[in-house]
Amino acid sequence: MAAVPVISSHVLQGLPAFVRNEIGEKALQRANRAAGFDFELIEGRNCFIPQQGVVDFVDAIGKTAGEPNLGLLIAPVMDAAKYGRSRRSPI
Repeated sequence: MAAVPVISSHVLQGLPAFVRNEIGEKALQRANRAAGFDFELIEGRNCFIPQQGVVDFVDAIGKTAGEPNLGLLIAPVMDAAKYGRSRRSPI
């Protein structure tokens, strides 16, 4: 059984709504497809999500916005203490 790195869903709190309002619905749909699931469905819930999904979601948003380093730009303002522990989840 493989272990998948996961992180708390709170890491994306508010980001899907921001993307929809500032970049557009199509950009949000593309980012969700890139991540492999709809982040709006879990917004406001406290659950663990695959780290790679978060990376793919933010990467797709950055490409659409014309900022390929978006993840690096938002990382300094993120506080890991708010998001719970990362862990490995067996699938």
